[in-house]
Amino acid sequence: MNPIRAKIETRLNNLETALKAGKHLKDGDELIEVLELIESISKFWSILDDGQRDFIHASRYAVEEQKEWQ
Repeated sequence: MNPIRAKIETRLNNLETALKAGKHLKDGDELIEVLELIESISKFWSILDDGQRDFIHASRYAVEEQKEWQ
């Protein structure tokens, strides 16, 4: 696998883990961690596939609306 794609996959996995743990529902460092993960993946927007883009949109929605990740 391309090293950039591997980096993206790792970050997506870390983001999913953080969302499942509810870190986006807390204040402080945990929320910042989620926001930084979203931004670190979003910079690769042009090479993300549709599923990955949808995941980022859903992640942003969960943060903005304070929704539990399911």
